[in-house]
Amino acid sequence: MFYKLGVFSYRARWWIVAAWLCIIVMAGVFAPQANGVLKSGGFNLPEAESIKAINDITERFGGYRATIMALFTPPSGTRADDPTYMAQVDAAVAGAKEFKDIKAVLTYGSTGDKSFISGDGKYTYALFGFVTDVDATEQNLASFEKTLKPGNLDMRLTGLPVIYKQVNEVSQTDLEQAEKITLPLALIILVIVFRTLVAAAMPIIVAMCSVATTLAMIYFLGQTVDLSIFVLNIATVLGLGIGIDYSLFIVNRFREELHKRDGDVESAIAATVGSAGRATFFSGLTVLIGMSSLLLFQFMALRSMGIGGVLVVLMSVLASLSMLPAILSILGHRIDSLKVPFLKRTKDKLQEMGTGNSFWHKLAEFVMRHPIKIIVVVLAILVLVGSPFWRVRFGEPQADILPKDNPARVAFEIIGQNFPGSAKSSDVYLLVEAKNGKMTDPENVTALVNYTNQLIKDKQVKGIRSAVNLPLPTPLTQEQYVTLLGIYGNDPSKLPAQVAQLTPVLKSLIDNQKAVIKLDTGIEYASADARQYINSLRGNKPANFNVLISGEQPALMDFVDKMYSDFPIAILLVVIITYITLLIMFKSVLLPLKAVVMTALSLSASYGALVWLLQDGNLSTLLDFKPTGYVESMLPIMMFGILSGLSMDYEVFLLTRIKEVYDETKNNTKSVALGLERTGGIITSAALIMIVVSAAFATADIIIIKAIGIGMALAVFIDATIIRALLVPATMKLIGDWNWWIPKALKRLLPDVNIKH
Repeated sequence: MFYKLGVFSYRARWWIVAAWLCIIVMAGVFAPQANGVLKSGGFNLPEAESIKAINDITERFGGYRATIMALFTPPSGTRADDPTYMAQVDAAVAGAKEFKDIKAVLTYGSTGDKSFISGDGKYTYALFGFVTDVDATEQNLASFEKTLKPGNLDMRLTGLPVIYKQVNEVSQTDLEQAEKITLPLALIILVIVFRTLVAAAMPIIVAMCSVATTLAMIYFLGQTVDLSIFVLNIATVLGLGIGIDYSLFIVNRFREELHKRDGDVESAIAATVGSAGRATFFSGLTVLIGMSSLLLFQFMALRSMGIGGVLVVLMSVLASLSMLPAILSILGHRIDSLKVPFLKRTKDKLQEMGTGNSFWHKLAEFVMRHPIKIIVVVLAILVLVGSPFWRVRFGEPQADILPKDNPARVAFEIIGQNFPGSAKSSDVYLLVEAKNGKMTDPENVTALVNYTNQLIKDKQVKGIRSAVNLPLPTPLTQEQYVTLLGIYGNDPSKLPAQVAQLTPVLKSLIDNQKAVIKLDTGIEYASADARQYINSLRGNKPANFNVLISGEQPALMDFVDKMYSDFPIAILLVVIITYITLLIMFKSVLLPLKAVVMTALSLSASYGALVWLLQDGNLSTLLDFKPTGYVESMLPIMMFGILSGLSMDYEVFLLTRIKEVYDETKNNTKSVALGLERTGGIITSAALIMIVVSAAFATADIIIIKAIGIGMALAVFIDATIIRALLVPATMKLIGDWNWWIPKALKRLLPDVNIKH
């Protein structure tokens, strides 16, 4: 099939190139507009207990669906509660009251609430409550900002809508910066590899076309499907990396076949597509399978990355198997035009192959003389590198995914540190619903008092706010709360006079059906103690009530638990489908299993390294980020989707060449040595380019994108060095001819995808 595709590509070369030119021109129109249809967020699960609870609390008790805070820092020598300064603050935010989506504008000046002033008097803030959700508020943020008139005041906005907008803007900047780094470096490497400018330009052209057409498809898809802003970064990093890699292998094989066939372009193209094209197809298929696993998750951010990955892999493979062979057919021997002087010629390199004198041939022979020792040492290294993952802590993206000097992040951190309860991730909310009768019935009020008394006894609780824990100089008794909240003729004379002033407070805490309890806790976000505390709350609910628990920590737990309950299914499907794909390709029972195990080792090492870097903060100065103390909870799943296929790339190309030799010689040892020799240089070059592309994204300011770049670079480095050069030859030597064993009955059932000349 692939050989025939090569013949077709040669004979229809002009038509294929013309068709691709039309596609590229159209993509050039729509690709730049892709950013406009993408959304931020995508980390919530509407049906989770924590989300249901907070939505009900917001609608029932008059809260806000989204909030923005404006942090004001007065000049040196002026306190934030200075009357003159507060008048200026109130004037700066006065226009916001007329904004269409605003429900409340709160400041110290308008409320007299001292919690709006930091303890040292250095800061104050204004709180804006919106009737719209976070996404809608973010979309209207530019209009809202125009209503604020800070003048000369030092004002910084923060809150989820602002943070999400900043993520959009910084992601776009990161993308442009990564492209500026990637393309020149990749071109330099390609020039060194191919020794000619024409050959070096081919992979760059294919990669850029793949990315452009993918972004155009994302633009059209984004009209009807919610897609995350991160899809741009995933599409670009994979498109550049995979597009260059696949083209690199095909161009290299074409030049080799052209040399072997004395310049016969048609047969060289057919043989190239029949061999390297076939490997490209199956390699792309393994990456596609991995990226498709992200489509199984319910979170928009994960699904978006899966969609972007699937599209860009499809376009990279399609361009490599159609556009590139057509261009090579037109170029023919001119692929070696514009040679770079002082570099060894391709012909000289090809003549060295098979002599046993190359570095890769000698390395393979050395490894196969000591397979057990090599396997033990390599496994020990991989286990050691992966071991930090056993102590991973998961967290959900907040302001800390932004650069450490970003104004929205700085303001968020200042407010969290100086205004207790304003932006704390340790606050926990309990939505309490009576199973029988009304919440204001005496027996339910009594049960609510008992429940809050039980809650306050926990050492983690630093404060409590509920309808039966009112902020009074003299606390009410249980009987007085029954009188206050009841409607059955209890004696109101027993209540203090100031209780009448608390009616608005009560309305925000209780109604006939439900009540809300707010706990100020000392739990550390994303810690084991936090998980243990929330689990204890959920496991010790009172008999009288149905209780839903919310807050950032419970939301994180719901988010993580849901993702990782689906993760084993995704892993199982990817492993099974990948195994079947490689089984069809290599006609071997053990080789696909070995490939899956190698990928697992590579992934585990990457996971451990990410914990060591991002959670523990090692090399944070060098990599320019502020450690969060946890790993973003989606990151291991994203990394699995990307790397489960990508880490098999080089093994697929290596095993393809090994199998070609084995089919000719039936000598396992010789085939491994020659296979590594024939692919050693080109796979190293391809891996170096992929590392450069990934490392360019490791310079991103958004911590998630930085983590993906670091993870990909680490995985490719591990795959292309110790796994490909050491572990694969050692295990294949140890297994021997069993590498190629397959039951005859099973072999007859599999489709034949071998090269047919």
